[in-house]
Amino acid sequence: MEPLYIFWVAIALSAGVLGDRKGRHGGLWFLYCSIFPPLSLVLLALEPKPKPRTLVQMLSGETPAPAHKTCPMCAEQVLAAAKICKHCRHDFQVQPVSPTEAEQVIS
Repeated sequence: MEPLYIFWVAIALSAGVLGDRKGRHGGLWFLYCSIFPPLSLVLLALEPKPKPRTLVQMLSGETPAPAHKTCPMCAEQVLAAAKICKHCRHDFQVQPVSPTEAEQVIS
């Protein structure tokens, strides 16, 4: 029975090291693999490595463009390239009118 526990801990440790090498939290992958050893090790092995930032991005402090933006009408997250909100149909291309421009149109 002891060899089974040793094998289980060895798999969990290898998942922690592999998770850390892939840029993930090694301690959490160790925990996941200690609960579900074979499944988590397979999932971690199949998971792609995160895309590294370029040296220019790191030195300039530049962050990648956000993938989502918040709709001002319904506060839902939509894709950054969206032209119309899929939740409330708000048109992002229409520019808001300032009060002075509105007064000029009315008069």
